[in-house]
Amino acid sequence: MTFVGSYWSGNGPLWKIFWVYGVAASFAIAAAIAVLGLLNWISIPVLIVLLVFLALYTVWILVSVWRCAENISGRPFGVDPQVWSWFARWLTIGWAINLVGLSLLLVFMSAQ
Repeated sequence: MTFVGSYWSGNGPLWKIFWVYGVAASFAIAAAIAVLGLLNWISIPVLIVLLVFLALYTVWILVSVWRCAENISGRPFGVDPQVWSWFARWLTIGWAINLVGLSLLLVFMSAQ
């Protein structure tokens, strides 16, 4: 199974998909797109393509975190793994809402 498919199927540790690919990579990609869009260094069509890529990446993160949410070893920081699972899922929903807002903001600001 491929790397992407493995996480998509829920076969990876929650900490890795959440912190490495969800938080760090998503932030880096979104920040780069935001800077490029807000400084008008790219055209609207290119911005839209990048936002579509970010949306697809975010869908992968959402599904992967949701499906990997039960993959927790031990009791991190003494907290029940079920708490971490639901915490990860709710934060991921927040990321999705944030993506929609960021995308709309960038498109509208770049169009002016």
